[in-house]
Order: sequence, then structure tokens, then C-alpha cells
Amino acid sequence: MIARIVVVHDDPEFLTDLNQALAEYDVATFDHPDAVLEALKATNGVDVLVTRVAFTDTQPVGLSLARVARAVCPGVKVIFTARPEYRAYVEGDGVFLASPLPSALLASTARLALG
Repeated sequence: MIARIVVVHDDPEFLTDLNQALAEYDVATFDHPDAVLEALKATNGVDVLVTRVAFTDTQPVGLSLARVARAVCPGVKVIFTARPEYRAYVEGDGVFLASPLPSALLASTARLALG
């Protein structure tokens, strides 16, 4: 079975680059966290969720999204991307990668999460 990866990021170029870097997997990309909730409920399972921590300057929405994903898809691995000062928000909730970061680094981290 091909691993399913869901990526939520508001930079369209980054989404395109990451989708290409993970072409061997079943990747669904979203530019807003609200759109992901319905997709998570409709899917047969997600192996890896990649999300920003914050989509606005004051709301760590990515953490809430990760918790919903875990409720809907137990065992999902979560990779957070954000500026370094957001690391504390997600401590212990997944892998944190400081941004900006190259899509190749994020792709290799997703591959590692898949085992």
C-alpha cells in the first residue's frame, strides 16, 4: 500500500515542490487547515500529516489540526513547520522543523517518519 501523506501549508510554491519531492507517495495538499478536516474524516487513513504550526500570527492552529488527525487516524505521524519561536507550542506532539526550510529536507523527514 502506498503511504498517504497530507500536507497543509499556505505557500503554493512550497506545496508544489513538496508534492513533486514525494511523488512516490499518495500526497494530498491543502492551503488552509479548514479544508483538511473534511478530508481526514473522508479518508481511509493518513500516515503522515505535515502542517504549519500557525497560519496566522497568533493562532497555533496546526496543533489543533494534529490532535484532530490523531483522533480520526490513530497512529498518524505529525511533522510541524514554523519559525523557531513556535517550537514550544508543539513540544512532544510531533517532529518540529524550523522554517524556512527546503522541501527536500521536509520530504526526507516524511520518509523517515514512514520508516
